Amino acid sequence: MWNCDRDYYIHMFKGHSKRINCINIHPSQDYFATCSYDKTIKFWDKRISKPVGNIILENLVIKSIKFTKDGNFLCFPDSSGQINFWDIRKDKNLNRISNIKKKKNISHLEFNKFGNFLFYCIQDSNIIINSYSNGKYHSIGKDIRVNNELLVLKYLNYNTLFLASYT
Repeated sequence: MWNCDRDYYIHMFKGHSKRINCINIHPSQDYFATCSYDKTIKFWDKRISKPVGNIILENLVIKSIKFTKDGNFLCFPDSSGQINFWDIRKDKNLNRISNIKKKKNISHLEFNKFGNFLFYCIQDSNIIINSYSNGKYHSIGKDIRVNNELLVLKYLNYNTLFLASYT
């Protein structure tokens, strides 16, 4: 962890045995999660150096993680083409969205500001939009086509998605 205002090192967190793919900060700002090629997701308290939780994913590499707006779930797409909703309080997977249209890798998971839309990119560079109702996310049947491999997908404000891709 680095203090950008004062330009100094604060703390190093060690726990993964392979490269980290993604980090996401919990809405409380006290915790964060990391995922790695070692097929684990680790939960950290930023005040201490050891993981406070761990999800071991047999045979699944996770490349993107995202906390829901309320912080109760950690969402992550897996290499089988599903998006998992891990309940932080119960320490178990509660819900899955299957990429039924195309069994391709999912990446770049993002929620809108209010948490009622979920955006994700599949391997062929389509961005899929899901809306939240009745306790689940459902495809709205409208995709965004990106001509090249997507590098960044970030929700900026009420109506804007930031996309960056190879040209």
